[in-house]
Amino acid sequence: MGGTKILALAVNGGRVSSRRRIPTPPAYQEAVRAISGLVSEVSGGDPPGSVGVCAPGTPPGLGSTGAGNARCLDGMPLGPDLEAALGMPITLENDADCFTLAESLLGAGRGFGLVLGAVFGTGVGSGLVREGRISRDKGAAHEWGHSVMQPGGARCGCGGRGCVEAYLGGASLAVSWRQMVGGRMGAPGGAGDAWRARVAADLATCLAGLARDARPDVLVVGGGVADAGLLDAGMSYARRLCGVPVARGALGADAGALGACISGTAAPPPA
Repeated sequence: MGGTKILALAVNGGRVSSRRRIPTPPAYQEAVRAISGLVSEVSGGDPPGSVGVCAPGTPPGLGSTGAGNARCLDGMPLGPDLEAALGMPITLENDADCFTLAESLLGAGRGFGLVLGAVFGTGVGSGLVREGRISRDKGAAHEWGHSVMQPGGARCGCGGRGCVEAYLGGASLAVSWRQMVGGRMGAPGGAGDAWRARVAADLATCLAGLARDARPDVLVVGGGVADAGLLDAGMSYARRLCGVPVARGALGADAGALGACISGTAAPPPA
């Protein structure tokens, strides 16, 4: 579950057998019903062997630390409510953690011991995976999207000011593009070039700081904003600043949901 969409995958025998994507409902109870319905739909109506769910924030109360890009989760017991709706236990994880888990086992982080993931979608998050397991001790990487980038700066969806997400989240990038450039996002031109240069500098500086704190073997960048190519210039700049390999995620939009599937089962991950 993200701020814009919910993606459900069924993984059988190490392969994705079914997928379904819908817009994220605005209300909490609607989101619970939507996720429950998607589980049934992608599993063909049969009871699934296991269910993993990822969403913004920090389990067990995912919204308790300010899930700014999915405010309907704030303070809500998503895990217990989903278990009640599904009639079975689930595994609930942070969405950036699940992105990083999938990329560490199946994607751009494969073969590295300590993998740091930075996710730029509607919101911004980070995850840390050590030797194929989600690290619960992320230190400065914890809820990185809501760390301060510009003191007293732009208002963030979490209620704070100057957060990384307030500048590099998808919704914030769209607003800054309209303010600086106007017109279709990504169009060429002088104002657009200035916008891209500013975003590149902000991204590289933030990623370099994140990498210095976590000291990973590789930094994997993904999410809808990165997948759309809007951060390419910043990633090139970041490679010169970070001192560690910086890679684009290899699993695309499936990464978070794949990580949730992996976290929800003791079976081997997809090949």
